[in-house]
Amino acid sequence: MAERHEPRLRLKHAPGPTNAIVARQVRALREGLGWTQVDLAGALRRRGSHLDQTAVSRIEANDRRVTVDDLTMLAGALGANSPYSLLSDGPPMTEAQARAQIWQMAERVKRGEL
Repeated sequence: MAERHEPRLRLKHAPGPTNAIVARQVRALREGLGWTQVDLAGALRRRGSHLDQTAVSRIEANDRRVTVDDLTMLAGALGANSPYSLLSDGPPMTEAQARAQIWQMAERVKRGEL
């Protein structure tokens, strides 16, 4: 006699530790730009994202899991140097800040400091 298997229930998983890092980085970059959550939602919408102010709020509160697509959209809207920068627990950097840091390092190399 074949065993009957009950259908598996899909459980909603709570956001994990990496999601918490993304939440902190999104808030830090948004506040660094002087934007409200509504401003960020508008920038996301202009990029074709479905994320609204409520979604931004839930992401920043670490109450919503961030997908890879969300991560890419958030990084672009916030001017981050790459989606990977939102995964780092260090200080968030915009693309302009990352370029400035690379430029400074290049200057130090020229001077023989590195």
